Amino acid sequence: MVAEADLGERLMRALILRRVSLIQGGVGGTVLIGPALLGDMARLQNFLARNGQPHHLLDPASDKDAADLVARYSASRADLPLVVCPNGSVLRNPSETSLALGDGDDPRPRP
Repeated sequence: MVAEADLGERLMRALILRRVSLIQGGVGGTVLIGPALLGDMARLQNFLARNGQPHHLLDPASDKDAADLVARYSASRADLPLVVCPNGSVLRNPSETSLALGDGDDPRPRP
């Protein structure tokens, strides 16, 4: 890449434009599932947006697949939003730290 600086610049530009397109289109990345007006939904959405992570939202009230997923995980109101990570793991109302790690280990104590 050092010898072919022009090629390196073209590749970086293509990767940056692809990422911007994913972020703007809400395609790929993390999926937040829960009511749009839920405070924790806004908290996690803002966290992902601040960190430039592609994500999109699904409301179980208007999306049958989202409702099925909520039912499958027997999620109570306190468990929402559910977060489906790109690696396939599903987190229940994670902290920002758990979401960033994407491992499901939430360091917050549960009531």
